[in-house]
Amino acid sequence: MAVLFYCWRISGGYNVSLPLLISVKTSQSSADFQYGGYYNIEAADDFGDTVVQWAKSAEIANIVYAKSGIGPSTKFLGVSYYKFNAQKMAPQYVEIKFQATNPQSGEKVAQALVAALKEKADLASQISGNIVFDVSGSQAISSKNQVNFILYGFLALIGGFLLAVFFVLLKLDN
Repeated sequence: MAVLFYCWRISGGYNVSLPLLISVKTSQSSADFQYGGYYNIEAADDFGDTVVQWAKSAEIANIVYAKSGIGPSTKFLGVSYYKFNAQKMAPQYVEIKFQATNPQSGEKVAQALVAALKEKADLASQISGNIVFDVSGSQAISSKNQVNFILYGFLALIGGFLLAVFFVLLKLDN
């Protein structure tokens, strides 16, 4: 019964995935230098790690909540609903996943997240000088968070049966 209650509690909401593209623009000083594209990809790869860490930071979360007008809500047992899980998928591609209460709030949060990361990238570009980092995001993809009640119920039934057998054997041993 506890497993079914837990599944019911976690089944609400939407999973949101936000793809980000990271690019680097440099001013090439000489026509003889042919390897600028390679170094741009390397710089974007390194900057992708920075974007991943920014997305996981509390600073970006606070900026996103302020920009989107949606505060950090709690779903169950104090787990933050808008926790951003960022992962670098390729040298110039970062994917950020989070949960939202509905697709509209997920899209608002995604737009605010892209804007916050662009601001941080612009600031980093001002510090670096001639290298300009750009973070662009496409449309966020939302999917309903659904739990397989039959699978988890069956696993709970099997686990309960094995636990009951263990306790009966333990009791018979004494």
